[in-house]
Amino acid sequence: MKTPRDEVYAAIDGERDYQDAEFGIRQPSVGQEVDLILVYVSKAIDDPTNVMRNVRKIAGIAVRCMENHGAPKR
Repeated sequence: MKTPRDEVYAAIDGERDYQDAEFGIRQPSVGQEVDLILVYVSKAIDDPTNVMRNVRKIAGIAVRCMENHGAPKR
């Protein structure tokens, strides 16, 4: 049985697949990734109807940043 976390990670994986297909495999700097996250945070705040769509995009951007620049373990 799939857990909510499984569903969330599947959504993020789908977003990452979309990003790579739409924009190619990119390696922006950490600063560029953070700037893009801020753009989508602003969109999420301004558009409550699509807030979760923007949260998914933010998660995908954050994952791409860690893929490109490292993912520190807790």
